Parts: sequence; C-alpha cells; structure tokens
Amino acid sequence: MNNFDAQVAIDKVNKNVQKMISKNNFDIFGYYISEIKAINDILVVLEWTDKKQICVDFYYREGSKYFIDSQSIQVCTKPKFEIQLFSLLHECGHYLIDESATKNPKTYFEKYRNGYLSSNKNEESIERRISVLGEEYEAWNRGYSLAQRLGIKLNNTNFEKDKNKALRTYIKWAAK
Repeated sequence: MNNFDAQVAIDKVNKNVQKMISKNNFDIFGYYISEIKAINDILVVLEWTDKKQICVDFYYREGSKYFIDSQSIQVCTKPKFEIQLFSLLHECGHYLIDESATKNPKTYFEKYRNGYLSSNKNEESIERRISVLGEEYEAWNRGYSLAQRLGIKLNNTNFEKDKNKALRTYIKWAAK
C-alpha cells in the first residue's frame, strides 16, 4: 500500500555520493550511513502502515500530508531520506490522533475542541488556530513515540530541528 522503492532510494544516495566525490566533499561516510539507515527505517514504518492499512504515497511535490477521510499519507521526496522519515512519522502521528479520537471522541474534543476533526473550519478563529497548533505538536510527539515502539533510533538533534522548523510555520499562522 505504498510506492516507496528502496532500490531507487539507494541508487539516489549512491548518485549523491558520486556528486559529493566530484566536488571534493568528503563527508561521504556520514551522509551515506545516515541516508541508508533512514531508508531502512522508512521500510520499518511502512511495514507498520501496511498493517494499519494506511496508503502512503511518496511524491515529488512540496509538503507532506495526512488525509483523515482516506487514512492516507503523502510524503514529499525532495528532502533527504532522514527528513522524509521524520515527515512520515509525523503524519503517522496524525493517524494515531485520529485513531484515538475515533475510540474516544470526548477526550479528543476536550483537548482539541476546534482541531482538524472539529466542524469549526473557520481558519480565522484563534480557537481553531490554537487547537490545530496543539494537534500539530502532538502529532510530532506521537510520531517520535511510534519510532521508539518500532525500535527506530532517531537522530534527536535532527528530529528536533525538523520538528521546530515545521512547527514554526504553524506558530506564525496561529499568531496572525
């Protein structure tokens, strides 16, 4: 239920290594190890998404997304594989929030009264923005916890950097 091709991913890493060599960039070993590990970790997460029957589409457009109605995920393939892994985990975090809300809607709406599952779609309301911001933060936390449950050891510094970069856009939006 996904279109991730590990061999194509490895070929892309090898091609980037060749470019690094030609430019005398000798951080090849760190890059290679990090990206191959990320590819393997993506495969672990995709096993989990397959069990949950979540369709995952890797595509070459900006932004990664979780679609509540179809329980599907889109992951942008432009960044490094480590960043794609973080995005995939974050979107799985949204799935986990949705799954919890289905089991216990009262708890969800107590936390995120105006969140993504709310009938309040007024993007201008501060209540909506704060609920969405809280839900975004929670999706990052649940994605991180999922990685731990699956035995994936993340580079915490890089994960926090990517999480903060993503949350910054929501914070700016919420503060409008």
